[in-house]
Amino acid sequence: MENLKNIALFIDAENISYTKLEGIIEKISANGCIVVKRAYGDWTKKNQAPWREQLNRLAIKPCQQFSYVSGKNAVDMALTIDAVELLHKEIYDMFVIASSDSDYTPLAIHLRESGAYVVGIGEKKTPESFQHSCDGFIFLEEIPEEQMEPNPPSGAAAKVQAENEGTDTDKSDACGELHKLLEEIWESCSKGNDPYVLLSVAGKEAGQKLPDFKKKIKSLGYKNLSSFIEKFPKKYDLRRKKKESGNIVAYYRYIK
Repeated sequence: MENLKNIALFIDAENISYTKLEGIIEKISANGCIVVKRAYGDWTKKNQAPWREQLNRLAIKPCQQFSYVSGKNAVDMALTIDAVELLHKEIYDMFVIASSDSDYTPLAIHLRESGAYVVGIGEKKTPESFQHSCDGFIFLEEIPEEQMEPNPPSGAAAKVQAENEGTDTDKSDACGELHKLLEEIWESCSKGNDPYVLLSVAGKEAGQKLPDFKKKIKSLGYKNLSSFIEKFPKKYDLRRKKKESGNIVAYYRYIK
C-alpha cells in the first residue's frame, strides 16, 4: 500500500466525449486511488445534457463554468486554477488532465516542476507540446467507447421523439433521410487519422446533394444543422474548437 498514489483527475468536458469516461477511470485506477474526479464545462448548454447521467453514475464532480465572453473558453482557466490549488495541498502525487487542448501545456509543466507526476489523456492529434509536457500520455483512441442507452421517453415526450427521430428502416421519413445523408457525407469526408468532419463542410455537401436540405432541417423544428446534430448524441459526437482568431468551429463524427 506504500506505493499507492493519490490521484487527481481533471476532465475538460468540452474536449472529451462522455462515452470515454468509464474507460478513462478504469485506465487511471490501475495506477492508484482516484481521490479527486472533476469535470469542467458549461452544463447549461444542451449538448452537455448527456453528461449528467454519467457524472452521477461515476461519482464525478461537475464544475460549472460559464463562458463570460462569446468565443472564449473559460473552462481551461477554471481547471488550471483548481489543479494548482490542489497541488499546494501536497497530498496528491499524480495529476491527470483529460483534454486534447494544448492550452494545458503550461499547467502540465508547472505540475511536473513542482514534483507531481503528470499524465495527459487526449486524441492522437493532440499537439506535441502538451504530450511532451506530461510524464505519460494516453490516447483516447486506445480507450474503449461505452455505448450508452438513454432512458426511453414516455407519453408526450415519446411521441415527439418518434416524430423527430424517425427510424433507420423508414428512409422516407425526413429525419431518417437526414441521418443517412449525414452518415454518407461523414464516410466520404472523414480521414483515418482524423474522424471528425467540419460541420460547415457537411452543410455544404448536404445542400448540394439535397436542395431542400435547410428547409427539411427547419421543418423538423431545428434552427440549423448544429442544433439537429446535438439532439442525437447516440448518432453523433459533436465537438467545438476555438481557433486562434477566436472563432468557434464545429466538427462531428458519426457513431456507428
